[in-house]
Amino acid sequence: MSFASDTVSQERRLLSRLNAVRLCLVIFIAIGYASTMPRGPEYSEILNLYGYDPSWFGIQLLFFLSGLMAMRSLEQGRAGIRYLRSRFLRNIPLLAALTVLTLLILFPLFGTPHDEGLDFWMRLGKYIALTVFCIDPGVPIQGLMDDAKYMCLVQGSIWTLRYGAIMHIITAVSGKIDHRLYRPFISLAALGSTVLYLIMSHWTAVNAIDNLAVPLTALRLSYAFLIGMALWSHRAQLLRMGKSLWALPLGFVFIASVNYIVSWTSLIEVALTLAWMSLSFILLTQPHALFDRLKNWPDLTLTLLLINWPVAQTILLFREDWPLAIFIPLSVSLSLLLSYTARQLWDQNIGRLSAKRKATH
Repeated sequence: MSFASDTVSQERRLLSRLNAVRLCLVIFIAIGYASTMPRGPEYSEILNLYGYDPSWFGIQLLFFLSGLMAMRSLEQGRAGIRYLRSRFLRNIPLLAALTVLTLLILFPLFGTPHDEGLDFWMRLGKYIALTVFCIDPGVPIQGLMDDAKYMCLVQGSIWTLRYGAIMHIITAVSGKIDHRLYRPFISLAALGSTVLYLIMSHWTAVNAIDNLAVPLTALRLSYAFLIGMALWSHRAQLLRMGKSLWALPLGFVFIASVNYIVSWTSLIEVALTLAWMSLSFILLTQPHALFDRLKNWPDLTLTLLLINWPVAQTILLFREDWPLAIFIPLSVSLSLLLSYTARQLWDQNIGRLSAKRKATH
């Protein structure tokens, strides 16, 4: 088999396993969030590594995978309006449907009973608009779950969608640039943003500066997205490494561990993030019987992100005294079941609409 055909087969393998890797990441995010919901945001999540929560890495890895797929779309000629249209149709209708459904179910059951005037409907409409158009997704909404540890947060796990929307818009516009210039530009941008985050995060931590949280978050998610784009651009070189790819996550973990033992710096976080990125790429591309079990999983990433938070919050309204050993597996399992059901119903109905549309043309 030629290297070119082998590379194509590896890319197909990557795409067939993508849903599984993304779903595993969202499950870890859901576990992390669920571990703090009964206690409050000031507590660390379980399974944290060197002081960093699993949701911290999980969210960055989702942006890394989005960067991979974004660059793939650009290479296939989808840029500008075409690129944005594909992203819009993939995410926004489902986001809108599940956001409205969540509110229709939860507000009658747990909303403030006396707040039924015009102000209520205006706040509800504002929440839906801010969430669906990714202006401020998951913004607190007063009158619903006011007494929860995460007060008024009904869909708190989707706060990153705003940053994702911004990055996709920038990608759509910049994707018109000639690929011969675009690839080196992306590589430099990935390297520069990573180094800049490394410096800024260390400086703000050492000097106890709290008012740079928003730009630091944007930079943290941006460098993950850009690394994904750059990695896809250089996938041929990486795929040539074969089993030698395992040296990357092991090396990054070693760097983080030494840094953690000797003296803390922000290199611990960045090295661990790069280790998880490397491991994700290995799971997606390397031939192995165990990894083949990741093939052709259902696409539950967005549905689980949208459902896990309100499900966990609802359970806590009834059984706040449950230990984490019961609450976490119950909330995550129920979220998975509802996510799978919602995805099946959504795909079946969208499929029928598409079939009817084709039949009429």
